[in-house]
Amino acid sequence: MKLTIGIPTYNRSKQLDGLLNSIYIASLNEPQVKLFILISDNNSEDDTFNVVHKWKETLNINYHVNERNIGPIKNLFYVANMFNGQGYFWFMGDDDEIAEDSFKIIRSYLDIKEENIDFFILNRKICTRQMEPIKNDSFFSEKKDIHFKISNEKSFVSYLKKVNHTGGIFGLITSVIACSDFIYYLKKEIITDRFWEDNLFPHVYIILKYIYLHKDRQTVNVMYIFNTLINFRSGVLSKSSSKNLNALLDYKNLHLIAIKLFDSDKATSAYIRILRKNYSLRLFYMLQNSSSEYEREYDKNIRNIIYPCFYHKLVFICLQSLNFFVKILRLIKK
Repeated sequence: MKLTIGIPTYNRSKQLDGLLNSIYIASLNEPQVKLFILISDNNSEDDTFNVVHKWKETLNINYHVNERNIGPIKNLFYVANMFNGQGYFWFMGDDDEIAEDSFKIIRSYLDIKEENIDFFILNRKICTRQMEPIKNDSFFSEKKDIHFKISNEKSFVSYLKKVNHTGGIFGLITSVIACSDFIYYLKKEIITDRFWEDNLFPHVYIILKYIYLHKDRQTVNVMYIFNTLINFRSGVLSKSSSKNLNALLDYKNLHLIAIKLFDSDKATSAYIRILRKNYSLRLFYMLQNSSSEYEREYDKNIRNIIYPCFYHKLVFICLQSLNFFVKILRLIKK
């Protein structure tokens, strides 16, 4: 089995060291995996260079340093452009880690499946910033391995209906392993389709586009592995200093993908259901109580897109009324 791991990184030398250590341990547990590692350093100012060169002694690493910081999205795609081989490509966030039996489990699925798997989706364990385990996070409603064979509109919608987390639509980059055909497709798409430049989830857009466009011509095989193979470092805010605002930005960008991509009401509805499940009314209620005027205005604008129907507007009116009375009671108590 040939496996290439692509890691875009910037100023996270300590976390990168932990990731490379977890990769090394996993490789010892499955020596039959022929492993290649591609690292694109976005002009880091910390100890990243020394960390990478330390691991070059034990891991097969191709290391590139950008002359300037080109931004996280372009750096992600630069790693994909570095790929020029066969087998599978595993995107990895530089602050995550993998389980020690990851390679062994993935290889076992390739041995028992007659069809070529186009994408693997791997479950994650949410951890603290110090990588102490908190809880397992499942991306699909069924608590078992699922092999999806997407060959038409109906099977694509059926796939979406089983997703209960944005990780199931490839939202978490470290949870995605893709076949080499997709990586070559991606390399062409980032030149011809520039939608990704203005979206926070370009990998979600291009993966779903690949599946959606190929489904009527050939079966796209997606393998969901229920085993928890990713240790996900939580508490890292990459877009703004507000957790709630980050969630709204995520929702807006994921929603734009549906508008751009799907020409089917059923596919769009199934996709939006996933987003509503992840970004609930509770989030928007919390934003209404925000002390930031910008957040409240953002909440008002995005809410009309996310929850356009009368029922949801009625719920918001009730929440606003409840919030008003709570504030009155607090004033009376004072």
